[in-house]
Amino acid sequence: MKYCKLMMSLQAASSCVSWSKVGSAPFLPESLSGNIETIEVVEEIMSLYNPEWVSEFFDEYGDKEWHRLVQTPTEEVKLHIHSRYIREHIPPGIRVLEVGAGAGRFTQILVEMGNRVVVADISQVQLNLNRQHAAELGFGNGVQDWMRLDFCFKQPLGGAGRPIGGNKTRPDPMAAASTA
Repeated sequence: MKYCKLMMSLQAASSCVSWSKVGSAPFLPESLSGNIETIEVVEEIMSLYNPEWVSEFFDEYGDKEWHRLVQTPTEEVKLHIHSRYIREHIPPGIRVLEVGAGAGRFTQILVEMGNRVVVADISQVQLNLNRQHAAELGFGNGVQDWMRLDFCFKQPLGGAGRPIGGNKTRPDPMAAASTA
């Protein structure tokens, strides 16, 4: 049961976790946060992180990612809730680094708010779909760049964060966001 709850939590964290100290893993339910045994399990699971697998999964998932939040009334409610929080908590007119942007469902909202967006995703297929939807639906003018990046960071307890997986010579996305 413990592993089941953690896997659901990790799934909700989009295959990637980060935290800066014991107990501050923001994706964990309050009842699990700070539990040393839980943190050891999370660290064990994170040691299995495979960026190639994640990329291949979303490459194969393709345009289903764009349609995922409009397939059922329940999913549309989720889209509405996510959109509301984006509008409430991200000010309009700023530069936004959208990590794990997928096919662009939320990129569109961010651009419609007047933001300048740097789109980042581990999947080249998702980036291509994001660019395609941006062109078809007219929100590409607000996208500063599309970048294939792995943004999974593992921060050892009490240590400095370091990237894992992916290309170690990748460009700095924040530098790209600050040049426009």
